Amino acid sequence: MANFRGLTLRHKVDEDVLDPKAPWEPLKSIHSASRPYIITFDSFGAASNVWSIDSGSPTYVTKLEPALPGEILPHRSTVTYAPAHSILAVGYDCPPSLRDDRKDSPAVLRAYSTDSGQLLEVTELSGRLALGTSSIRCSSDYMAVAMGEPAPQIIVFRVGSSGFQEVLRVPSLTQKDIFIPVQLFDRGEDFTLLTSSTSVPSSSLTLALYSRSGDSARTDLTVPEDRADWLEPGATTMLPDGTTVLHVKGTQSSCDHHPDSTRSTVYALAPGLAISWIRRFDSVVKKVTYHPALQAIVVLSSRGKFSDSVDTFIISFLNPVSGEVIREASFRYQPETYLTAQCTLTDELVIVTKAGGLSVLPLQTISDEGFKDKSAEEMLITRASPVQPEPYNTKARKAGDRWGWVDHCIVYSKGVVLIPLRGPGIFVVQW
Repeated sequence: MANFRGLTLRHKVDEDVLDPKAPWEPLKSIHSASRPYIITFDSFGAASNVWSIDSGSPTYVTKLEPALPGEILPHRSTVTYAPAHSILAVGYDCPPSLRDDRKDSPAVLRAYSTDSGQLLEVTELSGRLALGTSSIRCSSDYMAVAMGEPAPQIIVFRVGSSGFQEVLRVPSLTQKDIFIPVQLFDRGEDFTLLTSSTSVPSSSLTLALYSRSGDSARTDLTVPEDRADWLEPGATTMLPDGTTVLHVKGTQSSCDHHPDSTRSTVYALAPGLAISWIRRFDSVVKKVTYHPALQAIVVLSSRGKFSDSVDTFIISFLNPVSGEVIREASFRYQPETYLTAQCTLTDELVIVTKAGGLSVLPLQTISDEGFKDKSAEEMLITRASPVQPEPYNTKARKAGDRWGWVDHCIVYSKGVVLIPLRGPGIFVVQW
């Protein structure tokens, strides 16, 4: 069992720039996958702080000048770190409904120095980001941006010392396509971009590979029409031989896209996009990761009906060569109290609840023994975070251990950052 250690940090902001009557909303955060940088920013637009978790414990690095706009949404923004130039590249857009002036605004790319936090370059794009939560994908040196207006297209930029250099523009096949980047990774001086295009309704989805030289491969993924008429690609993971493992969620519009009708399919795609194997799940896949030490692909999914108060969490271990299910384990949970489940690079499964409950289990132990620490109702037993804010009001105090104070979290190897519902506090749990 992991030993938890708590650490409390604070989002740094000059108090004199705040409206004392304005309530603190949850801090917003985005983080870089290419290097463990976290940016926290507030809804006031007062400050944007950069933190590093290179050492395992978050440490303050610098403050971005100027700060990011407080109106932007984390799921409509992203950040990547370009190590060759010590640049943090941030992309975002501001929906008109969240702007004080209610005016439309284009998507924006900003390049900041990680040494000084100073803004080096601003690039305004000619339009808005595509709808959805996957409008921007990043590698260490490149950023692929999906534009929804004025026409669906994906623009690839190289991040350099002089800012952003456009290197590729890929138009959509039709004006009605939902056209997004699925995966972007560096390949020497070049890059490989995997894109997805589909329409609604449709039971097929087209994947294509691009590089600076243009379209290099294409394949269509289809599901039976009675299974889904809307397909949405999820995150990917890469195997050592270059195979891409991708999960695709399918829903039925006739069922209003309720979870009852949602099913997922996991595909293994060879470097040329030939399909190596397919594994279908009667559940909603959330995450897919590859773990070399276990020689297994780990799939995290959930199953439940729209009217149910309790869902089932499922972890599946797949053979990376055949896609065969080697082992499955599950527990039950209440969706209104559950926050996230993620696998780490250190081969652990981290469960976080909205009340700050935590469970950290080695994947090997789950594969061997399943989930042993469960209640009589098959609920996973968690332990409370050693750090948390003081209750905000009487209702929170009366809730006790059931007080749902966590707005969102960032899971990393050997730690999790918990962002509360209000205030500048940042609560870190390590093990």
